[in-house]
Amino acid sequence: MKKIAILCAAMFYPIYTCAEIQPISPTAESFLKDNEKRESTQCFTESEAKKDALLKIPHTRVFSYIYKKDSGSGELSFMGAGAKVKKGDIILQIFDYLKYDKISINDKDAVKGVGYRVRIEYSVKSKELDLAGVFNLGGMASSGEISGTMIVEVLGITGEIIDSLIPSSPLQITEANMQSLFETMGQIKGKMYSNDVGVCPSVVAMESPDKKQSIL
Repeated sequence: MKKIAILCAAMFYPIYTCAEIQPISPTAESFLKDNEKRESTQCFTESEAKKDALLKIPHTRVFSYIYKKDSGSGELSFMGAGAKVKKGDIILQIFDYLKYDKISINDKDAVKGVGYRVRIEYSVKSKELDLAGVFNLGGMASSGEISGTMIVEVLGITGEIIDSLIPSSPLQITEANMQSLFETMGQIKGKMYSNDVGVCPSVVAMESPDKKQSIL
């Protein structure tokens, strides 16, 4: 635990994370603690049970992960928020907007919660760029500095009304699509407490995940 604090000070405070914490597909905490337990993530739909489940994940924050993709092998390397990229680079940015809590799994730091994940992959068309937050990407695409697509994934929030809000295919990065994306995320957040929506808190990021757990 101390090792991670040293390598990535205030890891859970900035929106940008360090190389040791990586996003994973939503997975039941019990399964990660014991691979023999093939239990599915527990979901809560009844009002009081859902309220109790959300009280156990009391924090709200954006986690951001930035990677450079090798155009030949497809391998990803972690990049810090202050890194610069050049023409021809392929960048993958993942933004997790979460209601969460920190937990420990087999002596590894992990993040358990619900929310939504935006996965954006783009190629750099200009000579050099500073890595931007998600708010700037639409304008950068409009000006021809980048081009690419984005995918939205809901993490642990279920219901027909939620399913109907999510685009069925990747979206091109444009200012209009970015605006639509933020409107969709606002709608998902607003529906979380609705009676016809369930919440299923699961582990969505952890320290040094196995390859089979990683989404990268």
